[in-house]
Amino acid sequence: MNATVTNTTGSGHLSIAPDPNTQLQYDRGTAVVPHPPHSANPNWTKGATVSNLARTGTGPDGIVDFCNRSWEPVDLVVDLFGIYDRR
Repeated sequence: MNATVTNTTGSGHLSIAPDPNTQLQYDRGTAVVPHPPHSANPNWTKGATVSNLARTGTGPDGIVDFCNRSWEPVDLVVDLFGIYDRR
């Protein structure tokens, strides 16, 4: 996937990771709050629009987490290029 952050009002980075929960856990309210990794993809500074290619796995139900690791909001645009089948 390609992740792009724009409308950045401060510096930060984005962490992308598989979500450990299933959709059923979210539906039942039993999902745990995932701990985002400290990896950065992409990094940005105030006022920048930055994109980066990210290759990540998915959780058990195909869910991916995007974590804004800054103190300011950003807009996130994600382009998905494909999915590897686990079978």
